[in-house]
Amino acid sequence: MKNMNQNKAPNNKESAFADAYLRRSVPNEVFINDPPDKYLKYIVIIPAFIESGLIKSLDSLFKCDDIEEGIEVLIVVNSPWSTDEASLRFNLEIKEKAKSWAKDHNKIGMKFHFIHWDAIDPKNSGVGFARKAGMDEAVRRFNKIGKPDGIILSLDADVLVDKNYFRAVRTHIRENKGIDGFNIHFEHPLDGGFEEKVYEAIAQYELHLRYYVQALRYAGHPNTYHTLGSAFGVRADVYCKQGGMNKRQAGEDFYFLQKIFDLGNFSECNSTRVIPSPRPSNRVPFGTGPMVRDFLKEEKELKTNNPELFVILKDFLKHTSNFYEKTKNSDFNFINDLHPVLGEFLKMNNIEYKLTEIQNNSSSEEAFIKRFYRWFNMFRVLKFLNYSKNEFHDVPVKDAARILLMKGKFNLNFKAQTQTKDLLRFYREIQKDR
Repeated sequence: MKNMNQNKAPNNKESAFADAYLRRSVPNEVFINDPPDKYLKYIVIIPAFIESGLIKSLDSLFKCDDIEEGIEVLIVVNSPWSTDEASLRFNLEIKEKAKSWAKDHNKIGMKFHFIHWDAIDPKNSGVGFARKAGMDEAVRRFNKIGKPDGIILSLDADVLVDKNYFRAVRTHIRENKGIDGFNIHFEHPLDGGFEEKVYEAIAQYELHLRYYVQALRYAGHPNTYHTLGSAFGVRADVYCKQGGMNKRQAGEDFYFLQKIFDLGNFSECNSTRVIPSPRPSNRVPFGTGPMVRDFLKEEKELKTNNPELFVILKDFLKHTSNFYEKTKNSDFNFINDLHPVLGEFLKMNNIEYKLTEIQNNSSSEEAFIKRFYRWFNMFRVLKFLNYSKNEFHDVPVKDAARILLMKGKFNLNFKAQTQTKDLLRFYREIQKDR
């Protein structure tokens, strides 16, 4: 007979930290009945749908060195109700093979668990809902042992990790006590078993991602980080505080991480790597897989946001420290001095009203600036960039990356680097050494 007390949270002040969140959670059900180990520290979440590379990813985690603290890996094998029979069979076969593999690879300090969820309502189907189901289950398990500072690590089922993955994460958390969340350095492979066109496509796409982040940092935005679902970690209590993962079919990572960035206590773990697959895919509407797929069809250069837009943003954001006093005096004339396309966008977004509202709820200039960037966050910046495309057309990512390096006055010989992969390696080093 099952011991009815074995899953009860310990009787201490930190127990049941997630009760309120879990009562609201959808799906609101327990997927894993095995009680969590009291030393559990990290839970890795891996959504998997028609995923042939799953066992390689699991093996990559298993081979990590220096496993000293309790680790669980939760694999969410999922599919919408509209999935065809062949894909359902493939999903089931992969799950059974992975479960068989896991039986031989559970070891002290690391356990593998599987959540199998078929016939999901189409409005909820997709990687966002699967990631949310796994993360909510992680919260539930940390809640049972009263561990609000348990770390939820988000991966994808087609990624590999460096052997020091867990060791680097543990060191990063120890050196950055109390952080809400963190990114992990990522690098797509630039050669290997795919045709060369795949690697050219993924080099352009990763360069686009790194250019975008670097351009916002050049502009002076303080809360600018990558938003890959396969390369971040978050503290369990922070996950609950910010409302958990959303159920979007794609882009779930961007919208969730923005909420964590806004707290202002985010960081980057650059001493290890996550290595996502460069393969083409049809499983999500946008992102890495669809971009590679489309490139293989047309072989067009990937285009990205015009660098001049970030110059415009820089001219705006460098005056942020003056907004506090100007708003106090109802002085909004500075808006008329901005580039017209930004001025129009800000007026459409009720900038005077918003700054006044921020002023009324800020006791100091520091508090004002923090609130301002919660409003003018990466999501609003993205809306501005999209709004401006008619006047500032996108440019090839390789050209944009080179122009930004010149504007940023980096003291390295990037001018001789004309190949996409060379530029990408340069950007990787800039961001890894940050």
